[in-house]
Amino acid sequence: MFAFTKHEKYRRQEIWEMVKGKDQRMSRNFQQSGYERIDEDLFAFINIGFEGNAGKIFPNK
Repeated sequence: MFAFTKHEKYRRQEIWEMVKGKDQRMSRNFQQSGYERIDEDLFAFINIGFEGNAGKIFPNK
């Protein structure tokens, strides 16, 4: 299990280092898209409550 804190803000690099370790280089896919399956876990950085590059606002439901 991961030691993430609810309502805490994390950068992609911080997530990667917590999950994969500081010695592993972040994948290009995770850097560019914000989506990555790491082992059996899926990590996704999504916009909730504000408009992103796609021009959509997704409500936090």
